[in-house]
Amino acid sequence: EGLPPYGGCRMCLVEIEGAPGLQLACTSRVSDGMIVRTGTPEVVAARRAVLSLILANHSDRCLTCHRVVHCRPGDTCLRDNLVTHRCVTCSKDYRCDLQLACYMVGMKGYEPWLDELRTYYLTEPPPGDRANPFLEFDPQMCILCTRCVRACDEIRHTGAITLADRGWETHIAFGPGGAVHESNCDFCGACINVCPTATLMEKPNKWAASQIEDWVPTACAYCSVGCTISLGVKKG
Repeated sequence: EGLPPYGGCRMCLVEIEGAPGLQLACTSRVSDGMIVRTGTPEVVAARRAVLSLILANHSDRCLTCHRVVHCRPGDTCLRDNLVTHRCVTCSKDYRCDLQLACYMVGMKGYEPWLDELRTYYLTEPPPGDRANPFLEFDPQMCILCTRCVRACDEIRHTGAITLADRGWETHIAFGPGGAVHESNCDFCGACINVCPTATLMEKPNKWAASQIEDWVPTACAYCSVGCTISLGVKKG
């Protein structure tokens, strides 16, 4: 909310009658009499192909597993022994936008990369940043959606988060690439609110957030600006 259309993820592909090929719903202008189809076989296949590229550099053990509905955090995985790459052990389980996208597109059992050697599971994960008391930064979970970059720049006008390097080496960086607290981040939490995965998480309530029953709008008391925030509550 508050961010202009970006058209970077290509996940909103639709079929518009009279338009050549598939179009992006987020950047297409609405016109009188427009006919849009969102569930044709071509649209579904294209969305799956795009999402499979996103998952190529992200843990997909649970996101494509047909047994995920039967799993609980303490269960033994019947597919492999990579416990740390499971959704049920992630602090954003059932609150993850990538998880929801896989469910909506129908990625269950869809594994075009089966039997391929994927660098995600073969390379050493980049180090996380937990040196400040406000947020945790885990670059291993990042899908390069750039939501945090745009929220920090276009909503907060801080510019503390950037895209560093190019090609396969592209990654999210704070300031010149150091620790979060060494950048000009003011810990407003805008990046946490828009992050679709567990890349950026609120440190004090990382796991408690899964117990939230309702959200109540209030004013942030961290500084004198008085930004509007949503407070997660349980049992009133």
